[in-house]
Amino acid sequence: MEMEQKREAIAAFDRLIAKTLGEHPDRFIVASLPGAGPVLEPRLIAAIGSIRERFDSAHSLNCYAGIAPVKESSGKACWIHWRWNCPKFIRQTFHEWAGCSIRYCIWAREFYDKKRAAGMDHHPAVRALAFKWIRIYYRCWRDRVPYSEGDLPGIPPKVRRQDDTGQANTATSGCACQFTDAANPVEKYCRFFQTNHHFRLTD
Repeated sequence: MEMEQKREAIAAFDRLIAKTLGEHPDRFIVASLPGAGPVLEPRLIAAIGSIRERFDSAHSLNCYAGIAPVKESSGKACWIHWRWNCPKFIRQTFHEWAGCSIRYCIWAREFYDKKRAAGMDHHPAVRALAFKWIRIYYRCWRDRVPYSEGDLPGIPPKVRRQDDTGQANTATSGCACQFTDAANPVEKYCRFFQTNHHFRLTD
């Protein structure tokens, strides 16, 4: 009986979360993010909030979320370590989202694979990808625009999201990125997101 009451209470919370998510003014932003879906969308909205003045840059959001590492120095010594002081569930949210995006977005998969090929373990590689995604999410959130790969500078016009071709693209499927010319566009895509010179997401 007690367990059944708990299940009903959880179901009621789930319905309330779904209703609130559907009415949230930033829902269209998280719905456009590859790999987010109905579970991570409300968590991503809750992680960043609605007050645009809260974060003055993508870096401040990365630090707050615990994705950006901490750099310390003393004399000639310098070391980088895990950020301990952060909201753990928010860090987990961005980590899970980055991991899910690998399945739905080619540039995310390429970035992750390159990190792994360079000797990085799975979780550090996903965090590195999450760092990139937060910069993108922050820009979309700040400017109140949905994520669209076709709108990013430096991306070849042949790169298209599935829904750009007129096919349905649900929130659970994320971004089914397609390349008509796999070799050259993928390489340009990866270089684009590995550098800050072509597109500063905090501007």
